Amino acid sequence: MRLRYFWFGILACAAFAQSQQLGDSQPVGKEGPAIAKAICAVQGILVAGQTCTVAADRLGTSLLFGEGQRQREYVLEHFISGSFTQKGARQALVGMCQASGNICSGEIVLLERAGSGWRAVRAYTNAPFDFYLGACFRFPGSDGRDRLVCRSDGYLDSQGLQYLFNLTAAEFSSKLTTTRLLSYGTASTCSDKPQRVVRFASLARKDLNGDRRADLELTLNESPQAKVVCNPATPAKYETGQTTSVRLAFIFDGQTFKPTVQTAAKLKTLPAPTVSR
Repeated sequence: MRLRYFWFGILACAAFAQSQQLGDSQPVGKEGPAIAKAICAVQGILVAGQTCTVAADRLGTSLLFGEGQRQREYVLEHFISGSFTQKGARQALVGMCQASGNICSGEIVLLERAGSGWRAVRAYTNAPFDFYLGACFRFPGSDGRDRLVCRSDGYLDSQGLQYLFNLTAAEFSSKLTTTRLLSYGTASTCSDKPQRVVRFASLARKDLNGDRRADLELTLNESPQAKVVCNPATPAKYETGQTTSVRLAFIFDGQTFKPTVQTAAKLKTLPAPTVSR
């Protein structure tokens, strides 16, 4: 389960606006109705024993399961295309959140092209807390199947003091397999006293070892002398002062991602997550 305002906290707290990079992920947009129709066509793919209907409102395209007070609504959010379970397959993954409440519970559906539309294949309902489909990069694997590396970062509280960053690699087959590459967090306080702040800056695909295969490069911005100004009516304001770029590199061998020796050492110096996952 993940807090909705956590993943979208980067929109409310604009101190680090560059965190909004989507990578290969896309908003569902115009594909929404066709995707929703394909999911509803497979009985019980998400919610067993409940009828599924398609709705479109201010939130976008939604799936409605059941009726009355027990009805559940899932809003389609992001999708990413590729060949995830089979070489050469024309597939896509779509992620969604419940419309009510402040949680996203990790539902992801695998789709395959069927003519000009989509066919829903299976649902992955075991996505962990640190996995979010809205900001992912696709990496072609040595077996012809694509892997994903997905970033999720934001504030755990409405004031913008509890920050959490996760970087997760994912492989899709009959089940979803995830590997956490990086997880860190900072707990700031409203104070003029200097404190350490580390935030996401950029994520890129680069061939870092000359094997003609894309690897992963992550850059963080570290401010050792940041000050945090708080106002009860608005999110906290970070006066970061002088910042230092921290470069992290993960080598992809076509199957897995491994940190370089230098990166492995730097990972040990990052602040531990401030919440239990």
